[in-house]
Amino acid sequence: MILALYCLSISVKRKYQKRLSVSKLDTPTKEFYVYCLYYSETQEDVKYAEDRVFYIGKAKAKLFPCLRRENKHIQDAYYDKQRAHFPKSRKIRKLLENNCFIMSKILQEYDTEAESFLGEIEWFKYFENKNIKLTNIAECGVQGVGSGAFHPSYNHEIRQNSNEICDLYENHLWSMDRLSKKYNCSSRTIKSILDENKISLREDAIRNPLWLKKDEILKKYDEGYSLNQLAIEYKEYSANVNFYSDMLKKLGRTIRQTAEYKRSSAWKHAQEIISKYNQGISIKELCSQYNCDCSVIDGIFKDNNATKRKNNRSWVWNYAPEILELQKQKYTAKQIAAKYNICAQVITKILKHYENN
Repeated sequence: MILALYCLSISVKRKYQKRLSVSKLDTPTKEFYVYCLYYSETQEDVKYAEDRVFYIGKAKAKLFPCLRRENKHIQDAYYDKQRAHFPKSRKIRKLLENNCFIMSKILQEYDTEAESFLGEIEWFKYFENKNIKLTNIAECGVQGVGSGAFHPSYNHEIRQNSNEICDLYENHLWSMDRLSKKYNCSSRTIKSILDENKISLREDAIRNPLWLKKDEILKKYDEGYSLNQLAIEYKEYSANVNFYSDMLKKLGRTIRQTAEYKRSSAWKHAQEIISKYNQGISIKELCSQYNCDCSVIDGIFKDNNATKRKNNRSWVWNYAPEILELQKQKYTAKQIAAKYNICAQVITKILKHYENN
């Protein structure tokens, strides 16, 4: 099904790219105008004809600075959750399935929006009196505006959740797509609700909940946290180092180069860290003790010409006899791990190793 829709969208795109040279879009000279959608069965006969008109609409010139009006309607017919079921959308899909071409034409231009509403009603009645069946679901005018409260498509029920929608968008950084899924409506409806409540739309990049913690993240970075440390600190948000890099750049910070990570407090204890490592403490445990990531430990070793152990076993393997004795005393792996301040998986691995040998 998905493949079929994809192929259809590609074919529609190619068809309309070819059609651009066939039908020239008329450009409005005034701010408001009434237009119609009509169709043609062949490329040779794309001239406007009243008997092929199937929709009347009103528009504001600046809303369509570069897009063809009919292409927006075609997009709604296939991808808009709410408008895809409108009679106009069903008509568009049927015409395209029959290899017809859809065009638009400006019928009349107006200086004010009030005049354009009245003009839309007049044009609707003009075609109605000629027994030309239109696909408008309302008789145009103010009541025919899709964003108006009197329009049949206006969703009154979802407006009851307006405060919650605005709160989730503004204070919890939910995206419009996520909100549309939660309330089972189109993202355009969500945008209308935000506009009605005078909520400014944010940049697309600022949508992760971590932006709510930006001051906290900035403070930690200034204190010496690396990007990797930040990713570990906020691992529940599943954001990688590139996210933190982009965030910090947007907030006016310059990303430190590798050499500058010596600002981490762990560098003050370099000799102590090397000494503990030589006593058998693992790198992971050192990272935990000195609140740094493994790249800092690696840097300390490199700068001090210290060598790492080739054996990647944990230091606790040196206490295997004690661990086996504790097992005989009916200690669980979790209890033994707590005693040695290490994870239970390592203890389990030690017990299985000696059980098989």
